[in-house]
Amino acid sequence: MNTNESECRTAQSAGAYPPWMLEDLAQSIPDGKGIDKLGWYHASPERIKDLTNVDTHGVDGYVITFIDPTTGDAMLCPDGRAYVRVKLRQPVNLGGDSQAKYISPKGGGVHTFILPKVHEYLREHPKEAVYLTEGEKKAVCAASKGIPCIGLTGNWGWLRSKQEREDGQDALCPELVPYLENRTVHVIWDSDANDEEKRARSFDSSTRRL
Repeated sequence: MNTNESECRTAQSAGAYPPWMLEDLAQSIPDGKGIDKLGWYHASPERIKDLTNVDTHGVDGYVITFIDPTTGDAMLCPDGRAYVRVKLRQPVNLGGDSQAKYISPKGGGVHTFILPKVHEYLREHPKEAVYLTEGEKKAVCAASKGIPCIGLTGNWGWLRSKQEREDGQDALCPELVPYLENRTVHVIWDSDANDEEKRARSFDSSTRRL
């Protein structure tokens, strides 16, 4: 059994999800519909630390699995661990001035969230436009409405990791390359992209460099 299969079974055997988790998911996915099939599941602080090597100071969350749409296996970190993202029940200060809402494995690299049905559609329609957005929930929501959308882990989630770039040059995350070549690409950022000048500049720079 691969890591993804194990995590899917964990989700399916978990039964009901915590109300706060369903409320959070409902912002994009009504009633959390279909998340058991995606392998998403509630996780304790201990489980989160096992997956990410990050101490959340007692805060639980839910695990978002990343699956290779061509094989059905879990996407992997460079050290062989399954790559996941965890949405925390509440923001946690992990050092510095910012509050973390999501975490992923330390040293896990850059991955993109691509549903199998989106992969199949884009493979079968090589001239159709593709959409990029921030976040896995939004990508699931878009796909449920027939929009071929890929989820990025943030507005810089299209960029290859620093360790993989040559001489600091921009390069696409390899997982994105087959889906973006010779297509129109629509980028839809979060609604807070213009909330403040510094943030707006970051989104503008990211879009232009992409």
